[in-house]
Amino acid sequence: MSFVQINNEPPLYFEKAGEDKPLILITGLSGNASFWHCQREAFAEAHQVITYDQRGSGKSPLNQGDISIDHMVTDLLNLMNWLDIEEADIVGHSLGGAIAQTLALNHPDRVGRLVLSSTWSKPDLRFLRLHELRSAYLQEFGALAYLKTNPLFLYPAWWLRQHPELLEVAEQDVSRLMPDQVATLARMEVLPVFETFEFLSNIQSSTLVMGADDDMVTPTSMQEELVECIPDARIKLFSRGGHFYPQVRAEAFNQAVLQFLDDAS
Repeated sequence: MSFVQINNEPPLYFEKAGEDKPLILITGLSGNASFWHCQREAFAEAHQVITYDQRGSGKSPLNQGDISIDHMVTDLLNLMNWLDIEEADIVGHSLGGAIAQTLALNHPDRVGRLVLSSTWSKPDLRFLRLHELRSAYLQEFGALAYLKTNPLFLYPAWWLRQHPELLEVAEQDVSRLMPDQVATLARMEVLPVFETFEFLSNIQSSTLVMGADDDMVTPTSMQEELVECIPDARIKLFSRGGHFYPQVRAEAFNQAVLQFLDDAS
C-alpha cells in the first residue's frame, strides 16, 4: 500500500500502475479508488495510471478542516507534486468531474487532456432535490439503509437484476463501504454549491464529455451544457448504463477514453 503525507495532513492513499504519461482517475462521491477497478488494467497498458482514496474515503482518513472542492483540488495537486507529475491527463467522474473542472480552470498547466464523465457545471432544482433526498435518507435511516438503496440511483434496473449482490449489503459491509458517515455527509454538501458554468469557456484542455441517457443523477442535459461551453470539447453518450456506466459499460467506456487520448495526443 502507498501513502503520501504532506505537511500536517493525514496520509492520502494512492495506487499506481503502468508507465508512460500519467493518467489520473478521480472518483465521485464515494471517493474510493476501487471505483476504477474496470479501468486500471486496461489503461495501464499505455499509461501510468494513478488512483487515490479521497479524504474520509477508503484508506484515507478525514482531515480536520472543512471539506470543499478547493481542499480536494489541493489534495490532488499535493499528490501530483509528491509523485513529480508536472502535467497529467485527467478523468473525473461525477464529483470527480467537478474536481477535474476546477483543476483545469485554476491550474491549466497541470492538465493535459480532460475527460468529464457524468458531471455537471451548475445544479438545477431536480439535482438539488435528489441530493437533499439522499442526504436526508442517510441522516434519518443510517449508513446501512443508505448503502442498500443507493444502487437504485446509480445503476440501471436491468443491471441490478443481473447483480443482486449490489443490493444485498449487510451490517459488516458498512465499515468497508462507508468508513466515515460524517465525511460522506460533508462531501454531499459540496454537490449543490459547485458551479463553474460561467467559466467553462476558459478551459484550455482538449476535453471529452461523457454520459449515459438513463443516468438519474447527472442526465445528458448536463453533459450537453458542458460540451456547448468548453471550447475544445466533444461528446460521447451511451444509450444505457446509468450513473455508474464506467462499470456497467466498462469495455465501451475504456475504448472511448483510450481512443480520445490517442486522438488528442
